[in-house]
Amino acid sequence: MEIRSWASIIKELERHPLGTRIRIESHLVEHPLDSYMRPTVSFPVGQRTDYRREVSAQRAIHVQDFGGHFEAYLHARALPALTSAHGGEYPFSGAVALCALIGMAMGRTKASSFAGALVGALLGAALENSLSATSEPPTGVATKETPG
Repeated sequence: MEIRSWASIIKELERHPLGTRIRIESHLVEHPLDSYMRPTVSFPVGQRTDYRREVSAQRAIHVQDFGGHFEAYLHARALPALTSAHGGEYPFSGAVALCALIGMAMGRTKASSFAGALVGALLGAALENSLSATSEPPTGVATKETPG
């Protein structure tokens, strides 16, 4: 039996809508690391680990290793953006992650570590938003001139 490449699996997934999952037995496909995928993290649903690789400017493949099989799907590559107070967009920065780690380190139990990480992430997002907001008030007010 021939071992499938991830390139052939990507071609198969491109014929389906984004998010369509396929299941591949692990002994029938090369390991994701052999196809230049990098380890990543996602929500735990029983997988051992996750892998990701950009396929194009708009798409990436996400592979979850469940031991005996892999589940793979394509998703949009763009990261979500937050909208700042002045209407511009900016991606998440390290402030959220740093504050979450600090909050998690302060906890003594699993529950308090989780709560600390959550509070830290919220404080990091607030800090990030306040740093990106403009401190100058609007300088001009639009007025309607009447011919006189």
